Amino acid sequence: MTILVDTNLAPSGDRTGYWRQAVERLFGAIVRVDTSTPLDARLAIHRLERVQLIELSGNPMTFTRAAGSTAVTITALAMLAGSAVLTQEAGRCTISAGELCLHASDAALVLELPERVHAMAVSVPAAEFLDLFPRGREALRTAIPAAAGAPALFVDQASTLLGRHNALDAATATAIANSIIHLLGAVACSVVLDNPNCAHRAREKIERVLRFARTHLRDPELDVETIAHAVHLSVRQVHRLFANEPMSLMQWVMTQRLQNCYRELRQSSTRNRSIGEIAYEWGFSDQAHFSRAFRKHFGRSPSEVRRMTSSANEAAAYAAPPDPFDLPECRACRFRARKMSV
Repeated sequence: MTILVDTNLAPSGDRTGYWRQAVERLFGAIVRVDTSTPLDARLAIHRLERVQLIELSGNPMTFTRAAGSTAVTITALAMLAGSAVLTQEAGRCTISAGELCLHASDAALVLELPERVHAMAVSVPAAEFLDLFPRGREALRTAIPAAAGAPALFVDQASTLLGRHNALDAATATAIANSIIHLLGAVACSVVLDNPNCAHRAREKIERVLRFARTHLRDPELDVETIAHAVHLSVRQVHRLFANEPMSLMQWVMTQRLQNCYRELRQSSTRNRSIGEIAYEWGFSDQAHFSRAFRKHFGRSPSEVRRMTSSANEAAAYAAPPDPFDLPECRACRFRARKMSV
């Protein structure tokens, strides 16, 4: 469904009245128009399932809106040309061309357009957005450059949808609405880049740490300091990244080493190698320590596991427990990779 408000469709002597009435009816907003030049403005509203796409162009004007009394939305306002000043809850955000800004409808808002603009806005249900990204409000009223990364992808996708939304069937519209909400979450997450609780940022750092650790499991000197230096993080940052995880980094390293030793001890091809050799190959420099850790983890000694090997049971591959860091969910902010019904 598309709603079009265009001053060129109004009687020439009543463009301002036509525009004011339409804006108040659609958004509950009062608009003040610069009357020094003839009003030339256009507003197109497109509904894509539960996401609303808005395109606005026009002369300088100011919108004033009270706090929303209906369903609360989170809106991303992107300036394609011109600039805007958004004031809400004592916060003030100046948005230049090539930037976007997020705001919520549950607080009064003043939007000033001091020059002719071309802007685009995308509104999503606040409840769903904040369920996926509870810290999303921290990204409100902040000018976000949209030249690269998630903000650029968000603007590109929304711009494309403005021209192609009518060609989508219901199932496709729902799927794309899902992706818009998730992509907006990635935009919000990019704003709190230095926040250790930002799921995407924290997840990227964790994966970087684990990648290095996986490729150096055999190194007996591997420790937090070595890993932190290799991935350009401080030791404190690494400890903080894993503070709320199922296990610490070095507990994970120990688990990975033990599981690799278990796997090799079950293989007949390694029977000519001693248990100590296998342990040393996987980063254990003390065989007594290895044996104690192995028994504690598996409930059997390394020699008992080796005796379990036979031609009958060797065919069954060792199934390691799921890696706790392979979960399809960013635990820090619950930005879920949920399975959506379409």
